Amino acid sequence: MRSWSVVALSPDGALLVTASWDKSARIWDTETGRERQRLDHPSLVQALALSRDGKLLAAASGPRAIVWDAASGTEQRTLAHEDTVTALAFNSDPLSPDGAYLATGSEDGSATVWALADGQSVVRVRHEEDGVLAVALSADGRLLVSGGQDGTARLWDIRGGKEVGRVELGGAVQGVALSPDGQRLATASHDKTVRVWQVAGGKQLFEMAHDDSVRAVAFSSDGRTLASAGFDKSVRLWDAANGTALGRAEHDDPVLALAFSADDRYLASASGIAVVVSLWRPEDLVALGCGHVSRNLSADEWGEHLGDEPYRKTCPDLPGGP
Repeated sequence: MRSWSVVALSPDGALLVTASWDKSARIWDTETGRERQRLDHPSLVQALALSRDGKLLAAASGPRAIVWDAASGTEQRTLAHEDTVTALAFNSDPLSPDGAYLATGSEDGSATVWALADGQSVVRVRHEEDGVLAVALSADGRLLVSGGQDGTARLWDIRGGKEVGRVELGGAVQGVALSPDGQRLATASHDKTVRVWQVAGGKQLFEMAHDDSVRAVAFSSDGRTLASAGFDKSVRLWDAANGTALGRAEHDDPVLALAFSADDRYLASASGIAVVVSLWRPEDLVALGCGHVSRNLSADEWGEHLGDEPYRKTCPDLPGGP
């Protein structure tokens, strides 16, 4: 049986990349659901990442991170750790002055940033205890965040390799994400919390709770929404400015991974043997609905379904209404 453990979306949401317990990474067409390509690995694929332009795919298998050409399936580079690679992250701007970087985290307790132009290690940093479970890079590739089994999330200056900040949680840090502007850090923790921190100074801004261990967290590309997921089998959406709950979706199994498309239209979530790719913004859901109906609700129908909510013509280009 295949069990999807990690997931990534292409920038336009047209391609979905999944990895599972069958030691493969697969590329799917999101419109048809058909498999386009399968990339087999020597062992379980623990993590996936797609470059911002969708051209490079990184997959972690055993103590190595393998970088592939996403279009052709050609292996580009192999990057090695001393123990299992558990986390991957590209810098989000492949045209940044310092070029494209890939960050890797490993059970050997280290996080490494690699220059993809030549495959050389730019910097390697270490947690004093246990492994690194999550990594994130700032858009310009100058700040690295590592989340550890030791319950800390640490910020590193890549150029000097020095720790420039640290936050401590009540459980292993299983997911980290930087806001697009690089000013906020989100953490997903085994202590059932999602927390948002100020990068400069490490002040906690707000905290949200799940019913069980939180496995993944992701900012939308516009930085306005935060998604989180975990072992309570839920995906939750939050206002990234204040932590207000915006929505929730349920899965049949624990949710292990999340990914927004670069245009923010789609959110992918991996759970058990299923991966769900869905529209999540209200305006996109309304546009989808309007494409499947021939008229707006009447005033009576509106009142029946939406109660006292003020009437509005949901689909401006369609007939109907009071």
